Amino acid sequence: MLRRLIVSLASLLVFFALLEGGLRLAGFRHPPRKDQLIVWNAHEDVALRQRDGMFRHSARQLWEPRPGSQDSWDEGRTINAAGYRGPELPLEKTPGRLRVATLGDSSTFGMGVRYDESYSGQLPAALAAHGIDAEVLCGGVIGFTIRQGLERYDELIRPYDPDVVVCAFGAVNEHLPAVGGLPDEEKIGVNEAYRSEAARFYRRMRKQVRALHLFAWVGDRLQAESEEQRVARLREEKRLHELNKRVGEADWEGQRRVSLDEFTANLERLRQRVEADGATLVVVSMPRHPDCERDAPVLPLYNAAVRDFAGEHDVPLLSARGLIRKQLAQGATWEELFVDFYHPSPRGHALLADKLANVIARALAGSPGDGPAQGDGREPRAGSAPGDGTEDEADGANADGTPGGHPGPGQDEAGGEADGPPARDGR
Repeated sequence: MLRRLIVSLASLLVFFALLEGGLRLAGFRHPPRKDQLIVWNAHEDVALRQRDGMFRHSARQLWEPRPGSQDSWDEGRTINAAGYRGPELPLEKTPGRLRVATLGDSSTFGMGVRYDESYSGQLPAALAAHGIDAEVLCGGVIGFTIRQGLERYDELIRPYDPDVVVCAFGAVNEHLPAVGGLPDEEKIGVNEAYRSEAARFYRRMRKQVRALHLFAWVGDRLQAESEEQRVARLREEKRLHELNKRVGEADWEGQRRVSLDEFTANLERLRQRVEADGATLVVVSMPRHPDCERDAPVLPLYNAAVRDFAGEHDVPLLSARGLIRKQLAQGATWEELFVDFYHPSPRGHALLADKLANVIARALAGSPGDGPAQGDGREPRAGSAPGDGTEDEADGANADGTPGGHPGPGQDEAGGEADGPPARDGR
């Protein structure tokens, strides 16, 4: 029995050796197609594969800053060895020093400004004004959603044992169409399998072994699409292209990277992890240019989800959206506060750092109202459409109906927004 098995295996090896040799002599090649899984987008995925790019692939975060790469907005400074922007902190905490970790997208990363000008970079000085000695770990990443932020918390933030975790998501990335039809939740699972050692080994063999070229060629011929299937595929691609043009609609029927329901669920997942680790979670309702909200009415609903979540779970909240609109109503221009439609200027970051320090200081002091900090002024309630009469009025009353002038449930440090959107003062 054993001899037969050995003979069979030897015959099989000889067959494949002859097949491989014959295919190579014949010059047969059927190389694999390039990566089929689009992780970020077609353009950024090319940059992810470059060894000198600012970001690299990550199995569960999808992408992350590349240690040692040049910081595009901070000449002479690189992404630190631990893989985040700003000074690298030791894992061991300094007694008596508050450790704050900031999680968010490109605004938290500080896109468009030097690190020292970002709100994470300015936060230690803002907290020092409250008598708080603090250090900040900036966990923001360009293009991130809250779903990726969960993975970044687990992989990067958790080992540093922060005392306060700031969550600043929902500005824009979550509402975007799911690239390749895979929402971030599904894409993380697919990407992790794609980047496993077994999958990497198979891809190497698929490139090098001509017998696998042949088997793939046969498979492709058997699965070749008919003309009818090709027409149907092109028709579906056109439908999706037209559908994605309406992604800003509140009732859009396509697949988002993170839907509103998933957004709220991920806020809760983060809250549970942060509190289980003994830290305080602070959430930020992120700003954007009013034109963006006019063109994409779903965006304010993500702000509303943040506000409602904070009120329901007594989580400290900063309405950066309300803060910016208040500044605009008082005469500031968009160009003074932002470098583009979404990303704050050094002055805008300074405002965020100052108000965020206020929220953190109140939360640490346990003062009344610091948990459900102040609300988002006229932000619509989650699930409602802007202008349907469900907005909170910015008339000096708190979001819970109590008189204005002090924090109440569902409110934030910034107070109400101006009545109606600010004037279009440039982009």
